[in-house]
Parts: sequence; C-alpha cells; structure tokens
Amino acid sequence: MVNPSERQKCFLSLASQNIQGGFGNKIQIDDVYNFINSNDITCFQETWLLPSTCLTLPGYSIFRSDRAKSKRKHCGSGGVVVVYKTSLSKGVQKINSENDDIVWVKLNKSFFGLSRDIYLCNCYIPPQKSELHDRREASYFETLRNEIAKFKNMGHILLCGDFNARLGCLQERYDIIDCEKSLGDNISIDDLSVSHRFNEDRVENMWAKELLSILNESHLMIINGRTIGDCFGANMCYNLQGSSTVDYFIANPSLYPSVLNMEVCLQTWYSDHSPLKMTLSIGRDLHDLGCSVENLQKLSSFVWDEEDKQKF
Repeated sequence: MVNPSERQKCFLSLASQNIQGGFGNKIQIDDVYNFINSNDITCFQETWLLPSTCLTLPGYSIFRSDRAKSKRKHCGSGGVVVVYKTSLSKGVQKINSENDDIVWVKLNKSFFGLSRDIYLCNCYIPPQKSELHDRREASYFETLRNEIAKFKNMGHILLCGDFNARLGCLQERYDIIDCEKSLGDNISIDDLSVSHRFNEDRVENMWAKELLSILNESHLMIINGRTIGDCFGANMCYNLQGSSTVDYFIANPSLYPSVLNMEVCLQTWYSDHSPLKMTLSIGRDLHDLGCSVENLQKLSSFVWDEEDKQKF
C-alpha cells in the first residue's frame, strides 16, 4: 500500500551541474545515473558532446545543444544538455538559442498546473579569458539578455547553469511594481518578501557586472543564498585556485514563492562543481504520469524458475 504522502507529488524537482566534459561516458556512471534519477529535469553544462554522438537513456528524453568542433581540438567542448523524464514529454518543449551553449525549455502551464508558462534556460558562459568571447558575433551576455527580453512577457523566467560570474557582496535590484504585474492568480504581492542574499564567496570578477546588469534590467533575482537549503550561499566550485560560487538558479521574484527549497549538494568526484537542486511547487501531481526508471528496470528483470526452462 502506498503511503498517502508518497502519492502526492505536487512539486517539480530540478537540478543543474557543470559536469566538466565526457558526458557520453559519465552518464553511464552509477553516481551520475542516480543523480539524474532523483530529479524530474536535470540540466548539465560543459558536456563536450559532438553533434555526431548518439545519446540515449532509458526512461528519459534529452534536449541538447552541442558546440561545433574546434579544428584545434580532437574532442568536443562546451555544450549543454537537458535530461527530463519521458513522462513529462507533453509538457516540455525545446526552444533553440542563437548560442550553442544555451538551450531553452518551455514548461507548459496547463500540463504542470501553473499560472504561467515557465521558460527554463540552461546556460554555460565560458570564463573571462576564453578565446570564444572574441570569436562570437554577439557576446554570450548579449544573447542571453535578448532572449530573456523575448520570453519574459510570455511567462516566468528560470535560468540555471554555470555563469562564471563571482558576485561577492553585490546584490541584484528588481522593481516590485513590475513584479506585481506578472503575478499569477494564486500569489499576492505580500508573498514577495524576499530576503537579503548571502554568499560565502566574497570575490567579485568582471562577469559579475555583466550578469547583474541583465538581472537588474530584466527584474530577475538569484535563488542561491536566500532560501531553505542554502541560507548562507554555499560555494559549489572547488579547484586548485580555491572555492567559489559561479553556478546559480535565477528567476522572476514572482516565481520565488513557489520555490520550496534549493540546495548545493555534496562535492562529486567526477566534477569540480557540486550539483544544485531546487524544488518548485506546482499544481499537478506527477506521481502517476508514467513508469519511473526503477519500474522500467523491474519490468525488464525476472526470477528464474527451473520449470521455465521447458519454455525455451
């Protein structure tokens, strides 16, 4: 018998991680597979997949954007992937970006029981010193700004990914009046009591001003450091240079009341970046939409009986 609390799944679990390459191989690792299996939608950055690489995962569907292969490299680089449970297929739609390190996914309001559609963006912005910034006709931030402007009047905006922006103590500014105009029927202006954002990383870099400029212009806020699960703005990137905060969940303030929690998970051995996980309250129970991967595995296994050998 199923526990009543387990039957209700009126929430959507999202996750994001810079996997630092080799995604085609790492997806076969138990730790990565189990991480994907614990979420409804998982976004990965720096997948390093080539367009010719075939990628499948039982029970899941995949949206991907692969960076074109460089003539000077023997393997892929950059690129982003969105992995989602196949049972959600009727509620998600891929929207291509002008940049191959960005992919948008529309979450349908009717399917998920939302007041507005959500435009989810999985984004990777290379470090400041990357030569890619000199080779692009439009900068990464310019493309991101333009595409946010395109979608922000059509629904909620939810960004995730590795922005390589260290914000230190800088705070974003958003217009509460503008937020009120975009509120759904079930949210009041009183629900938009947003706390000060905390951040363990006290360093600012050049990309901080670029990212904050977009957030202030688009009236978006960072979820890290101001919600249950990440009250202190934990670092998630650990390497020889030290620790930092460069990966974020970012959203409209009017979406903030639907955020149940957001956390920086434990470090993983296969990447310098710890995963981020966030849970959104939605209006639909996702529990019975389809078989989980665990059920698919159970259906494909059996217990051998000696009497059965006569059948083969």
